[in-house]
Amino acid sequence: MDRITLSVPSGQRGAGVVSLVLGGLGSRLDLPVDRIDELALATGAAGASALGETLNLEVCVYAERLLVRLGPLASGSSEDAAKRRIIDPLVDGVVALRRDDHEWLELRLERDRTE
Repeated sequence: MDRITLSVPSGQRGAGVVSLVLGGLGSRLDLPVDRIDELALATGAAGASALGETLNLEVCVYAERLLVRLGPLASGSSEDAAKRRIIDPLVDGVVALRRDDHEWLELRLERDRTE
């Protein structure tokens, strides 16, 4: 497993950097562009609820999947129904996590998803 950690400014200020990193990673892993775009959109939607001025990301690369963990997020973010309607269809799984007494989300993207 490879692990990439990244801290970016929260909100729109860091969204471009996150998209660039995910795009580069997707290219290196030969992932379809549409899947990386969907992951970037889901990450942006989740990251919009960042708590404070910094969003932390941890990308774990496995043979069969990518996991993107991001946070800390504002309390209740993982249960926001409107936000989940955006995020859930874009990725293959979403899990709410607690780290250092804050909410985080884990987004899962399967590398060989059968359409």
